[in-house]
Amino acid sequence: MSQAKVLSSHRRLRMALIVTAVLGVVLFGAYHWLVSTAQSTLRQRLTERGLNLTSSSESWSLFGGITLNNAALRGLPDNEPLIEISALHVDILWREVWQTRKAVTRWHITDGTLTLHDVDGPVKFEHVTTDLSVHNDKIEIAQLDTRNGSVSIAVTGEILTAKASPDKPRQTEAIKLRLKPVRAVMNMLGFKPGGGTFAITGGFTVDLRPDAAQWTATLHGSGPKLELHGVPMKKAEEDARISQSDLKLSSQIAFEKGTAAVDATLAGWQDQPLLLSGTLIDTAGRKDTFKGQRVGKTER
Repeated sequence: MSQAKVLSSHRRLRMALIVTAVLGVVLFGAYHWLVSTAQSTLRQRLTERGLNLTSSSESWSLFGGITLNNAALRGLPDNEPLIEISALHVDILWREVWQTRKAVTRWHITDGTLTLHDVDGPVKFEHVTTDLSVHNDKIEIAQLDTRNGSVSIAVTGEILTAKASPDKPRQTEAIKLRLKPVRAVMNMLGFKPGGGTFAITGGFTVDLRPDAAQWTATLHGSGPKLELHGVPMKKAEEDARISQSDLKLSSQIAFEKGTAAVDATLAGWQDQPLLLSGTLIDTAGRKDTFKGQRVGKTER
């Protein structure tokens, strides 16, 4: 091979490397800009709702998106934490961005820790895995899994958000979570560790468009070899509908000797009594019905 051909090959190789490097810089810059724009847009929308997203540190990568370490969603103006997440990953959904010409992002947690806060203190969830996408006026949760003790949860849902109106005054009072329903449900599911797993599936919807947020959840739970408040169970199944205003629960329980069908209703979360009714059947087929109520605070 002549020296001229060798030099020509070197020039082409050098040019290819330069072009590749330039394209890489351009792509990284475009990706950085898109992620920054999406993050800025989200933070602006949150601010309009009286919320602030913070993190202790952020890391970027071309293909891995952004990771927010020790992320927190805080209520303004006091900036107190409402939700804390050990590590939150953000990706750009390129196809949706191309189709809608708007920033569409995917937010996910992998085996992390999620902590919710209200005036009575924190409620922590371990081993949390989530997969959600943030659109212009909706958050779609394709996966929300967690396991705490003998209870596992795997649900999907959506959160409807409101676009800011120029005629609506800016949020001035700090947003506060109300975790009484969460504490009440977790207290009802206080199974003794070491037995079977009570697995909960279902879906939920949160609507933030009204002045007072509205939410509903429809859930199904089942599990073998459980013990609740000292009562051993061969199997338990429950169907529940929970909202911001009430709770309706239907249970089917199999004991070592006999079964029970129990219905529970709660007309509100402000120290309302939990109304109970049901039927007990022993191994001989004899039935007994009962009614009662649990009076007092249900959130602890």
